[in-house]
Amino acid sequence: MKRAILLFSSLAIALSGCGRKSDIWLIEVDTTKGDGYSCAYEYNTNFSGSLAGNGNEGDGPVTETTERIGSKILFYAKLVDLSSGQSTLNSGSLLLPGENKDGKWTFAWTEEQSDSRTLQHEADYEYASTTTETNTTTVTLEFSGRSAKGTMKVESGASSELSESDTWGEEASQDLGTSGYLDWYTTDGWEYNGRETSECEGDDCSIKTASVCGATAPLTATLTDLSKSEDFASLVSLQQVGSFKTTNSETWGGGWDSGW
Repeated sequence: MKRAILLFSSLAIALSGCGRKSDIWLIEVDTTKGDGYSCAYEYNTNFSGSLAGNGNEGDGPVTETTERIGSKILFYAKLVDLSSGQSTLNSGSLLLPGENKDGKWTFAWTEEQSDSRTLQHEADYEYASTTTETNTTTVTLEFSGRSAKGTMKVESGASSELSESDTWGEEASQDLGTSGYLDWYTTDGWEYNGRETSECEGDDCSIKTASVCGATAPLTATLTDLSKSEDFASLVSLQQVGSFKTTNSETWGGGWDSGW
């Protein structure tokens, strides 16, 4: 949720049609419409035990739904038309390259960062981890005279891959210890990868996680009479900050024992 608000607070994107080199448009993003901001999660592991959270904890006679609707987003923006026939959406704080296909403009950019770490012992131990984060902004536009309609989509993703030797010998444990980096929340509490016992199916233990959060909202663009000679830097600062609609639903109850 914070990601959506922070992203839109700086999302004064430039949009344009087939007019002059850098026309200035007034953009309105209707964040009250669409499915709203939502997330999807995935978790995979070859742990051979019983993980907690795999039961029917989501069942129950009570369903609670909450919804938050914020204000729309309003800002000035312009398009810079490149000689190659492509264009860029330029807000002063965000730059999106765009292409025109069959009369529909698509502007998009993905920020990506990946970090990796490996740990090896010459005896019989290996550990490896890779984490990746992405943030993508996509704008589509179809123009008709002095107006345009389209969508704005923001999406953030995070993934990780961890692998570690399931068991390792005493020589490696003298330098690395008897408990590894991987752990699991089981029905009996937390369990750690230990050097002497096999916790996983196969020679190595692995955990893979992935999450994707995002939202799509319709937008309209209106060509203004402001020329490219205007102080665009001052116009960029004139904006109404909004946020995506969010909806959350939870089911609970049934008289189950909470354990307290």
